Amino acid sequence: MQRQRYTLWIALLVQLAVGMTAAARSERDTLSTGPAASFTANEGQWDARIRYAAQLHNAALFLEADAITVALRQPLSHPAPATALPRCHAYRMTFPGAQPTLPQGTRQQPGYSNYLLGNDPARWRSRVPSYSLVTYPDLHPGIDLEILSAQGALKYNFLVAPGADPSAIAIAYSGTDGLRIDRKGNLVVRTSVRDVVELKPYAYQSLGGKQVEVPSRWEVRDSVATIALGPYDTKLELVIDPVLIFSTYTGAIADNWGATAAYDSEKNAYTAGLVFDIGYPTSLGAYQMTPGGGVDIGIFKFDTLGTQRLYATYLGGASSDMPHSLFVNTFDELIVFGTTGSADFPVTPTAFQTAFAGGMPINYLSPTIPYPNGSDIFVSRLSAD
Repeated sequence: MQRQRYTLWIALLVQLAVGMTAAARSERDTLSTGPAASFTANEGQWDARIRYAAQLHNAALFLEADAITVALRQPLSHPAPATALPRCHAYRMTFPGAQPTLPQGTRQQPGYSNYLLGNDPARWRSRVPSYSLVTYPDLHPGIDLEILSAQGALKYNFLVAPGADPSAIAIAYSGTDGLRIDRKGNLVVRTSVRDVVELKPYAYQSLGGKQVEVPSRWEVRDSVATIALGPYDTKLELVIDPVLIFSTYTGAIADNWGATAAYDSEKNAYTAGLVFDIGYPTSLGAYQMTPGGGVDIGIFKFDTLGTQRLYATYLGGASSDMPHSLFVNTFDELIVFGTTGSADFPVTPTAFQTAFAGGMPINYLSPTIPYPNGSDIFVSRLSAD
């Protein structure tokens, strides 16, 4: 959308209450995903409905052509107790009356991701980019929707061009346990796992180099939330700027239990561990985590200072997979040793053993990491890049 000089911004902040004390809830931190939230493009490694995905701490966002799906998971403990599998809940946000549009990633982040998931090489993907900003252009005439990371928080903005009608903005929620507006004017999205709180919207216009706040508030009717605005200058751009706060946890993109590390001839560092990604939900509402589902191996390469991630590689199959040690050979190729319970673990045609043999069922940190069909040892070799 071609923009004039001024915009009306409407900002929204979302927060997940995660069993915090009343005092902690009064000072909730924004969701931290490391230096910046990462929206990874779908280049065929996931369900075709997903355009971009962000794995957060005990949550995931799936950005689709006409919707945003939020998947929440009950926090995992380490070691995991031998109790029921963690509960999950998924809900979807759609935009009634919106125009057909496709999300577009911008602000590409350094590094890339590789996905070696399953034994079909046609579905393996390498050098997949990630972005810190995804835009739905012209969601409504003259209105863009931005989803981005800012100062460690995940948020979405509605950018309303001069003359556009912000009353067209509406968000329909499906799969929740209900919506309400609390005493502070925040929108509370109820789920079976925990509440998601979308903070009171903040709207403003830029006048003479200063932000001038425009009164704004949530309104809810049935399962649809809208934003009511006070008077503003329709000849200037308006920004409706919400921030999403999911929890007070910091430092994690997805749950990641470290297991091993190594370094190469240039002193780049490699780490490997278990990554508990949340997969795209097959239905909305409450559901149970699949035994072993989403337990893959995450391998991360960092520069010599440990401040820049050079790549992330996700390795595994449909069941549980676990790394045990890393080794870098004289060609700076990374050798990964581990165990797999996946019949579809990625292998090459010339591998010493190309079929899963399995054995007696076993559990590691039961029931979080089960091997219902036994396990095999694997050795994988990854190129230097």
